[in-house]
Amino acid sequence: MAKLPPFPREEYDAAVRSEQEDRYLAFLGIERIAGIDVAPLTLRRLAWLNVARSPFIVGGTVDYAAIIQFLWFVSKDFTLDESVKQAFLEQSLSVDLELAAKDINDYIDRAFLDCVGGRPSGGIDKTLACTCATVCAQMADEPFRMDWERCMDVPLSVLFQLMRVNGLRNGAPKVNKRSDAVAARHNEKVSAILKREKAKKMKEAAKHG
Repeated sequence: MAKLPPFPREEYDAAVRSEQEDRYLAFLGIERIAGIDVAPLTLRRLAWLNVARSPFIVGGTVDYAAIIQFLWFVSKDFTLDESVKQAFLEQSLSVDLELAAKDINDYIDRAFLDCVGGRPSGGIDKTLACTCATVCAQMADEPFRMDWERCMDVPLSVLFQLMRVNGLRNGAPKVNKRSDAVAARHNEKVSAILKREKAKKMKEAAKHG
């Protein structure tokens, strides 16, 4: 019998801790990208990013312009005032692009941690409504009864947690993306080993049959 790999307990526990920490931080509104304090991702900011065709959201090549564009839309100073935008762009010239790109992806992942459909994939959306309408419609229903304008400015990570809790109350399966992924990778390794062992035994049995 082949030796099975031990369950990656440390990696699994670290994933669970990160899920718990990010869920609490969502309610505190603490977000940083490459050392810059930014606002939590909301439906309104997501809408701006979609309209601007940010490659972090809709897919495509990520370059300097895409990173700075994203930082501007999630900046606490975001406004349609061009002078404020210009000042922000000048202050962002020294940003660490590699770190910013990584942090932006982590920022999006945190926002969509408890989203049933996961983070935006960049594919073509063939639905008849945008994400804003889908989420606002769910939050307008019981038990939340939240009007869409208020919904647009609540952090996505908070909205998805509220929807998750409501789903669990109504029998939805428990899903924890990071820790579940660690367990799934381990199970795949174990399954592959057991499959090879079974094939080996069947081959041996055929020889002596």
